[in-house]
Amino acid sequence: MAKHDQFRRETSAPFEDPLHLLPRLATFLHTIWLRSTYPFEGFGRKTSVDGSCDIRRSAARFISLGDEVYLAPGIWLNITAGSDGSEPKIVLGRGCKIGRRVMISSKNRIFLEADVLLSPSVLLMDTTTNSQIQTFRSMHKA
Repeated sequence: MAKHDQFRRETSAPFEDPLHLLPRLATFLHTIWLRSTYPFEGFGRKTSVDGSCDIRRSAARFISLGDEVYLAPGIWLNITAGSDGSEPKIVLGRGCKIGRRVMISSKNRIFLEADVLLSPSVLLMDTTTNSQIQTFRSMHKA
């Protein structure tokens, strides 16, 4: 046993598998691509969008993402046909974290205020003819 111990390297932190970093790199590059080429209403700093998220280029002008927003894999952001006006229809405030497979579809306006957290597989829809703005607030009290 002591013979094998002499070949172990002592390190202060364990070395992670470099392949573990590839999905994070892909998300980083996808986020840069979206920020640079899609006409979002707003795209905040430190925002992260997974490559499997479904956001149409034509819908991006109606979507505003605040600072430090995180969109997990499989999210679908949709603006329904017949949406009126030029103001954003989906607004994700600063620090919003959206879980896997969430679907957000808006005709009028869905507004998630700062630090709202959505768990996986949530469906938010605002597709009625009623023109009210749907606002969601965080339960966190500062």
